[in-house]
Parts: sequence; structure tokens; C-alpha cells
Amino acid sequence: ATVVCAELMKAGAPGPLKTFDWMLHNWRFTTLGAKRNARPAAASSLLSGARDGRFPLAMFSHGLSGNSAIYSYQALNVAANGTVVCMIDYTDRSAIAVRRRDSSHLLYDSSLFASEEAAEEKDRKRRRQTEHRVEECLAALEALRELNRQDIPDLDSLGVSFIDRLDVSDTTMMGHSFGGCTALAAAIRRPDLVSKVVAHEPAMVWLPDDASKTFFPTEKEEGVEEEEKKNDFEEEDDGENSRRKSIHDVNMLF
Repeated sequence: ATVVCAELMKAGAPGPLKTFDWMLHNWRFTTLGAKRNARPAAASSLLSGARDGRFPLAMFSHGLSGNSAIYSYQALNVAANGTVVCMIDYTDRSAIAVRRRDSSHLLYDSSLFASEEAAEEKDRKRRRQTEHRVEECLAALEALRELNRQDIPDLDSLGVSFIDRLDVSDTTMMGHSFGGCTALAAAIRRPDLVSKVVAHEPAMVWLPDDASKTFFPTEKEEGVEEEEKKNDFEEEDDGENSRRKSIHDVNMLF
């Protein structure tokens, strides 16, 4: 929590306050109405989402400079109605801080905001981050679906099992801002795995071309090639991808 407070102030506070991370330390005393490592509840009429003893799934994606903890209120409300919610802290450095297994942290990268590149180039780099996020989101969903078939040692040691408890046919992609963009792109990539999308204020300009095209008439796409699908966002662009015309460069409304 201390690391998150410090990084949030660095990323979002006005200049004179950037080092005043103690202003957020009250968060460290916040408690949640949840039980760690709890066994799945028995389906009942109190859990409106559960059907036939199985629970629908939701994948929640955080926004830029956010993380899963910041969106715990939304996730807890969804879970309270009988949905298994998976929250992902993305490793593209769009999260404020991601705790690794060795207890070190992968910190938010604010360099793109400080860059003097044109806005269009910044947006292209964000779209490459979206590619990375979508891969992680879909990998997490596949892992969650696998829990419906077999246990994993970490859960088995706690006496927790999801075998035949998950309704994998009812999966919602959810997210806010960059997370809403991620949710839409993931659902468009794998419609066989996703039944619904809840995108709150999605950052549509960061939606990859193949996903963006689904929202507009096909005649608008004439002469437009999709940007190359890359997620090597930490490497320098060779220039070719920057010159390729993106659907985001076209006036799609008029």
C-alpha cells in the first residue's frame, strides 16, 4: 500500500505535492467486506447471478495508472451478486504498481506523457500496449476456465475448488477507461469466450484497428491497412508501423 500511495502521488498530484504520499496513507487502514481464500458459496436465491449451482465469470481491467485494488468497490458489488470476478494487474506498466512474486514492484511508466512526440504517435504506442493487455486478459480467462475442469495446487492446499462451479458460457468483459478499451478488444478477438461487455468510459482511440473496424461501416475502411499487431511497446518503433495508415487516421463519422 505504501508503494501504491507514493506512485499515485507521483503520477497524479500537482508538482508541489508529488512527494506527499503520506496524504494517502489513510488507505492503509481501509478494510474490505471480503474473506481471503474463501470457499465458493453454495448457490442460493440470495446470489442472483448463480444458476444451477454455477457462477458466471467477469474479467475486470483497470484504467491507466490504476490497479485492481482501486476498483475493488466495483468488483465486490459484482461478486456479491454471485459472479466470480477476476481482476488483472497488467504488466505493460500502465498499472500504478504491480507486485511481483518476489515482493518487488513493476512501477507505472509516465514517460509517454512527458514525451514530445505527436499525439497520434503516442496513441499508436498505447494501442501496442492494448495488444499486450489483451493477451494477458485472455490468458487469465483461459486459466480461470481451466479451474472449472481441474484444481491447481495453490487452491487445493487451501481446500478451495471451482470444479464444475463456473458457468464458462456466461463471461463478461468489464473495464474502465484503458480497461474498457481492453475489455472491448478482448471480446472482439475471442467472441467464442465472451458473452457480454461492460465498458465504462472506454479509451476508444487506444483500441487496435481490427477491433475499431467493428464499430463502423465497411466502406469507411477503403484504403486503410490495419496497424501491425505488436505488443513490444518497450522497444523503439522502426518507423514502418508509424507510417502505415490506421483506421484512427480516418474520419469515420462523416
